[in-house]
Amino acid sequence: MHKVLKFTSILLGTLILFIILGIICLALFVSPNRLKPFLTEQVMKYTGRQLVIDGDMSWTFFPHLGVKVGHSSLGNPSGFNNKTFAEVSNITLGVKLMPLFHKRIESNGMILDGMKLHLIKNKDGKVNWDFKTAAVTPRNASGTVKTTTVSGKRAAMGLAVSGLEVTNTAIDYLDEQTQKYYDIKNFELHAKDINLTKAFPIQSAFDFTVNNPAVSGHAALKGDAALNAAAEIYSFRQLEFSANIKQADKKINLNISGDVVANLNEQTLQWKNFKSKVANVSMTGDLTVTKLKTNPVTKGNVQLAPFDLKETLQGIGENVSDLQTAKMVKGNVDFTIDTNGLNAEGNFNIDTLQASNVTLTNVDTKAHFQKGILDLAPMSANLYQGTLAAQTIINLNSAAPEITSHMKLTNVQAQPLMEDLGGKDEKIKIGGTANFEMQLTTSGLEAKTIVQNLNGVSQFNFKEGTIIGVDLGYLVDSAYALAKRQSVTATNTNQTNFGTLTGTAMIRSGVINNNDLFSDTPRFSVRGAGTIDLVNKKIDYTLQTVVKQRSDAKDNLMNLYGITLPVVISGNLNDPTVRLDSAALVKSVGEQQIKKVTDQAKTKLQEQIKKQLPGKASDLFNGRVGNVLDNVLGN
Repeated sequence: MHKVLKFTSILLGTLILFIILGIICLALFVSPNRLKPFLTEQVMKYTGRQLVIDGDMSWTFFPHLGVKVGHSSLGNPSGFNNKTFAEVSNITLGVKLMPLFHKRIESNGMILDGMKLHLIKNKDGKVNWDFKTAAVTPRNASGTVKTTTVSGKRAAMGLAVSGLEVTNTAIDYLDEQTQKYYDIKNFELHAKDINLTKAFPIQSAFDFTVNNPAVSGHAALKGDAALNAAAEIYSFRQLEFSANIKQADKKINLNISGDVVANLNEQTLQWKNFKSKVANVSMTGDLTVTKLKTNPVTKGNVQLAPFDLKETLQGIGENVSDLQTAKMVKGNVDFTIDTNGLNAEGNFNIDTLQASNVTLTNVDTKAHFQKGILDLAPMSANLYQGTLAAQTIINLNSAAPEITSHMKLTNVQAQPLMEDLGGKDEKIKIGGTANFEMQLTTSGLEAKTIVQNLNGVSQFNFKEGTIIGVDLGYLVDSAYALAKRQSVTATNTNQTNFGTLTGTAMIRSGVINNNDLFSDTPRFSVRGAGTIDLVNKKIDYTLQTVVKQRSDAKDNLMNLYGITLPVVISGNLNDPTVRLDSAALVKSVGEQQIKKVTDQAKTKLQEQIKKQLPGKASDLFNGRVGNVLDNVLGN
């Protein structure tokens, strides 16, 4: 037994000695630089591109046998201004010795350091990473194509790499057709136990910038990869991708996870158990990509968990001064992405939405997005004890969104709506049950700009309401006192009750024009006309008030029957001046008195003529005399 152990020890010692001697001879007499012409020739043969190895090639012995290649570069094909496709500072490849005796290649690791990759799509639409057109197919001596068949199982068993390290790598992409530029820096890739038979862990991280629009950020990825090269199936299980994206003052945090399987033979990619979180928005779903190598078409469905939209917009740096509340936003979306862009359709619900101080609840809408146009129809909501029904189209193809909307408000309580729109301190408000129908167009991103560009038409009616801030009865009493040259004793209640109030409006550049307002009250009728400037917050409006009933009582206020009482509302929209137009009133009273005197003169004259002239002659003469008196007295 002792001799056997001794013999074995001598044999192993001798074997180790020969290995050491072989390594020494390899280092002294076989220079890897001799491989440069062969490598250059093979690369040119199979890719049609020039490989330049201007760095030194040397053997490595610790911790494993391997070869280290210095600075190398691979050229671009013709048709590209940049001569270099890729370059690397150094590559180190280690090989395990024992598997070589069993005709297996097992690498203990590969290290790529300082790689620069320049991807280009030129003005003709050609890309410099397409090696198929440049490759030369090997042929045998007879000129026929030489083929080599290797079973997938054998190939899979013939290669294993214990690790891959890619450090200090930079990748840039230039599209000369669109002038878009993408830049990746500080790219790192780490993989362990790489083989073609089972999954292995992989992780990567990099910084990126985009020029149009200007976007930058940092991204990281990790998961378990499985590579079936023979079947061209590549999968990534438990994939986790995160990115911090910055655009100007806006910041977005993105996290995506799931299981991805790409089948290049069938040109498909499937993403199962898709989960994503953008800021505070969580999504789940599935997506599928077809025609992966030619014209990719992505289809999917995502469900949005309830989230706070205002918090989302604040988190990415958006101005939300005009948005007070947007709670419990949820929905689901079906989408397709192809050469025509994004086509998406979904349903959304918002529990409570308050924008520009107007509060809506239970907002439901169906959304469709295609070719930069967002169509929100139908849309419904509850507001101020009434309902909203709307159809809105938003064109996002221009710098400022263009908005077209048709909406109906039914049985809305007007006073709280107007108080939220203009503030509770507004001097003039209208109460009652309101109905509106509006056709509006505008454009802009901020509330001020949207108001400035507001155009459209509207019609409205109010029932059983109140004009708060104007007491027309008090103004009628004041007019009577003025006509009688008496002091005003009536009390100003600052409101007028009415049965109905109707009208239409034209809106141009944020200015409302109305000339057919009509209100019916128990005591008088009112017609109104004027403008409301929403941009500059000004009003210039006149209410023409007419007493409805006649009374012969000398001291009854209704003696103003037939006289138009003009009430002028002007000045700041939130605090306008309300006054009786005295000059117009005096003129109306004077005209009424002149008419009264004229009527009395006509009556007396006609009575005298009738006494003097008989029958038809009297009627004929009275008619002509009446016409003459009307012309003379201006009746």
